[in-house]
Amino acid sequence: MFLVWALGGTFPSVAQLSLEAFGDPFDGKRVEIVWTVPTNKLPQSLNTMRVLPAVFTDEVVSNVISLCEFKEPEQVRLLFRPVTHGKEVSYQEPQPEKPVLGKSLRIYPADGYINYLNPKAEALPRSRVEGVPDEAEALSLAVRLLPKLGINQDELAHKPDGKQLEFLKTSRTMGKFVKNAKEPVEQVIVRGVILFRQINNVAFSGAGDCDGLRVEFGNNAQIKELALTWRNLRTDKTVTLASPDQIVQRIKGGKAVIRLPEPFANLQLVKKLTIIDARPYYFAFVGGHRQKIVYPYVMLTADADLGFTN
Repeated sequence: MFLVWALGGTFPSVAQLSLEAFGDPFDGKRVEIVWTVPTNKLPQSLNTMRVLPAVFTDEVVSNVISLCEFKEPEQVRLLFRPVTHGKEVSYQEPQPEKPVLGKSLRIYPADGYINYLNPKAEALPRSRVEGVPDEAEALSLAVRLLPKLGINQDELAHKPDGKQLEFLKTSRTMGKFVKNAKEPVEQVIVRGVILFRQINNVAFSGAGDCDGLRVEFGNNAQIKELALTWRNLRTDKTVTLASPDQIVQRIKGGKAVIRLPEPFANLQLVKKLTIIDARPYYFAFVGGHRQKIVYPYVMLTADADLGFTN
């Protein structure tokens, strides 16, 4: 069971921090809540951060265009020259004789957003699927892209051991009819990873492509899609984290959302919550969407007593 609650003291305006995507509103007034997380597990303070227009260097823009392997790369570089001055630029490679759209590239400095899409890298129905990387290869390929995008691995979220990157796996499958098989056989046609940004060991999280890198690979390890969200952030305010007692009282006051695993989704059954883990995050919008302020929040993991033995 997960509880999500906005961290810190009182924010004068938290209209941009909507936690509804994480779960359902939770009325903890009649629920017993026990906190077991060591107090030294959480930082004493975190920052709210103001979003400024990002600055993508000539080198990064040139590297991205090289990754796209456009037919006329020099013309595309000329088209994207205004990006280094903060201008938004989009390009769709002409594909007049094919039903599938050509490659496209969008760079929006104001949102710190780069998106490259190559529909032809993904196998179409009844076409051959070949060279799609496995999970380990997809991660390795994504990591090799980082220097070209101007990203250091230290800027990405790591697992608790501090050595391995924290990431999510993505994949897309397609049914394949095999002779004498009763049902279509699922085969992976696209596989990728999502790497999350971090600041001072606090990772970013949110709905969709929040701050970080998502890259997916299709046939012969071609890039199917690359989505980089890397907002230019400056400290706005430093806020002191609420104490465990304050967090518990605010959960009881309806200041959190909750997600229960199926089939225990009836919130009325919850009698007691024992909070066993707490992790702070920075809440980021989906890539390509304008965000003014980045706020911190905390995700709490808890054991839920639903009032019966199983």
